[in-house]
Amino acid sequence: MKTIHIIGVPLDLGAGRRGVDMGPSALRIAGLGARISGLGYPVVDRGNVTAAVPETKTRGQESKRYIGEISRVCTRLFKTMAASLDDGALPVVLGGDHSLSAGSVAAAAARDDRRDLGRCSRGHEHP
Repeated sequence: MKTIHIIGVPLDLGAGRRGVDMGPSALRIAGLGARISGLGYPVVDRGNVTAAVPETKTRGQESKRYIGEISRVCTRLFKTMAASLDDGALPVVLGGDHSLSAGSVAAAAARDDRRDLGRCSRGHEHP
C-alpha cells in the first residue's frame, strides 16, 4: 500500500480575496491525516511549502498581481511533490488557491510512469 504524503500550500496570492491560505491548517485540524490512516494507509505529513502573504509583497499588474512569487511557490511545490513521487508515495496537496496547480500538475506530468492526466482510474475522460 502506498504511503500518502500530505503537502500543504498555504497560498492565496492568486485568489481574489484572503482566507484560502488557511485551508491546509483547517484540513489538518479536522484530522485529515488520521482519517487517511484509518483507511489503512501510512501517512507522512511533509509540512507546508513556504508561501508569502500579500501584505509582504509588491502587487504587480492587475491581471498578474503576484506572478513572480506564485511562480516561486509552484517551483518549490514541484520539487517537493517530485521528491514524494520519487519515494513511491502518493502526494496529497492541500491548498490554498488554484494557482498552486501549476506546480502540482507539472510534477505529475513530468513523470515517466504517469497515467494519462485527465482520466480517472477507470479510464474515463473528464472535462
